[in-house]
Amino acid sequence: MTKKLSLSNNFSIPAIDYAGQGNAILGIRDAGKTYTAMQAGEQLLDAGIPIIVYDPVGVWKNLKIGTGKHKGYPIVTAGGSDCDIKLTVNNAVDVVRAAMKENVSMVIDLYSPELINKSTWIKVVQETIDLLMYENEKYGMRHIFIEEAAEFIPQRLQPQHSRVYASIERLARMGRNARLGYTLINQRAEEVNKSILEISALSLLHKQVGKNSLLSIQKWLELLQVQNTKEIIKSLPGLNKGQCWAIGMTEHPQLIQVLPKKTFHPDPKRSNLVAEDIKKATDVSTFVEKLNKQLVKPEAGIKENTKAKIALNNNALAEKGYQNIINELKSENKSLKNKLISLHDIIYTSKDLYSQINILFDNIIATSGNIVMNLPNENIKTKFIDSHKSTNPEKNKKPTEKLGKCAISLLTFLATYPNREFSKTQIAIATGYSSGSGGFNNALSELNIKNLICKFKDKIIVSNNPNLHDYTGDIVAKDYSIHTYIEKLGKCEAEIYRVLLDNPNNEFTKDELASKTETKYSPSSGGFNNSISRLNTLELIKRSSGLIRLNPELLEL
Repeated sequence: MTKKLSLSNNFSIPAIDYAGQGNAILGIRDAGKTYTAMQAGEQLLDAGIPIIVYDPVGVWKNLKIGTGKHKGYPIVTAGGSDCDIKLTVNNAVDVVRAAMKENVSMVIDLYSPELINKSTWIKVVQETIDLLMYENEKYGMRHIFIEEAAEFIPQRLQPQHSRVYASIERLARMGRNARLGYTLINQRAEEVNKSILEISALSLLHKQVGKNSLLSIQKWLELLQVQNTKEIIKSLPGLNKGQCWAIGMTEHPQLIQVLPKKTFHPDPKRSNLVAEDIKKATDVSTFVEKLNKQLVKPEAGIKENTKAKIALNNNALAEKGYQNIINELKSENKSLKNKLISLHDIIYTSKDLYSQINILFDNIIATSGNIVMNLPNENIKTKFIDSHKSTNPEKNKKPTEKLGKCAISLLTFLATYPNREFSKTQIAIATGYSSGSGGFNNALSELNIKNLICKFKDKIIVSNNPNLHDYTGDIVAKDYSIHTYIEKLGKCEAEIYRVLLDNPNNEFTKDELASKTETKYSPSSGGFNNSISRLNTLELIKRSSGLIRLNPELLEL
């Protein structure tokens, strides 16, 4: 007999159908969307279908706590407070693989200090969904719940979302091949990427009140040619808690009232857990033991020995001279080997030594980044530069030709701050040039060849060439400051920058920043957000975890 998933008295579908398809549950806070999703999760567990939940809100762990006579479900929590298994960005794939192999249901609780950064959430979700897509098929049907879906597949994709979006989009299109289904859960419909939302087989629409949300849903339903679209949109702002429209599995949309759950659901008006609830939490120690056996791999001892050897080797590398380091790197890249040998032979005679050293280090970083991190880069850099300056007077002789206008501007700025390193972008915006233009980059090459600047990795600093003044004259005394950049910015960009200048050590949300601008920009407007993006590209601001501040490097100007 096929087990049914009954969300209400008048709506049910085969549990296996729900488990293997894409679903979406949308609704404002306290409308009941998570309650509905957990109700679906309970019934999948009743049907013997394991689930994996990505939970940034820290609620799903309560599936272990029954109410009434129900004992709760044997679901393991990885991450979060009072977790069954510690979760880190490094062990997430192994933990999910162990749950998959043991057929254990799991909550990936992202609501914890260890996983507080959204970049960490994204990495965990992307890597583990990829794992499930390529390894789950032989272990049977499994359903994935993704809370706060817009954190991973927003309508407006940013660079950090590219990989996780690709993973979830692949799950949406081809998950059935891996015996996977999914449920997306989010507050506002307009925040979730429509390319994925539109291929959901079942949509459950709870209360929505925002104009943009209602407009987005209306366009979506019209695109799907849903009957009674106007009636549905008109009713959404007035739906009661737990009421929702079920769209997609029946010929006509159905307005349903979700049935009570069997497990504890936190109430904001009371403490999250009370004594009688805690006593009912299901014991999952047996399942945790199974997972731990999977996580302890036979080759673990070998790996530890390997790590120890790597650590010893890295320490040894740090103690070796630069020539021995070069010898170590020869085996990493054949083309780099020839370049290193050539550079060693001409180190005291080359007219373009600085340029070659910079290219060399860029290649080392690009091709052998993990090794380079363990090398004494600054010592190498200093040794090369110091030895070159002291032994190659040809490069330091007095100039016989003038610099171009752009080169003089760049050198003037750098010479004003002789002990500061700048990125190309910072130099360009301060001097009024485009960092991508041929003139700007040719000027940098000109300064580099004449031994007037030093380049290392992505930073540039003026050299201590004794003839520097002969190139620049008294122009070096020109005054630059942190305020120099305002002259180069557009109106909105300049207003945002002024707010940050007035509060150089403070961090702001976009809403706070917009409210402090002279024009009082809307934080959701395209102009404001484009200005934030441009300031970030120009390296005038720093963004972290949704907060914006002045780039601390500028405070030294």
